[in-house]
Amino acid sequence: MTHVENHNDCYDFKEADNELLETINIGAYVKIRNSKERFWVKVTAVNGPSITGRVKNDLIEAGLKYNDIVHFKNKHVLVISCYNW
Repeated sequence: MTHVENHNDCYDFKEADNELLETINIGAYVKIRNSKERFWVKVTAVNGPSITGRVKNDLIEAGLKYNDIVHFKNKHVLVISCYNW
């Protein structure tokens, strides 16, 4: 079964630019990309440009699954949700 969290029909997202990257905080939802897929992550920790979060959907190619912990840099963020789901 594929896990996708219900986001209350939220369709407003913002492409991440340098100014927005600095506003990422705990609880934010961001879309990142690894070498194979794009996916949503709920941020659980921020330390400067280093971010930790939990995967919020299952992936097909990347070998990650729902709720796995991932570590990445803010430069890997593609999109930031306008809402805290």
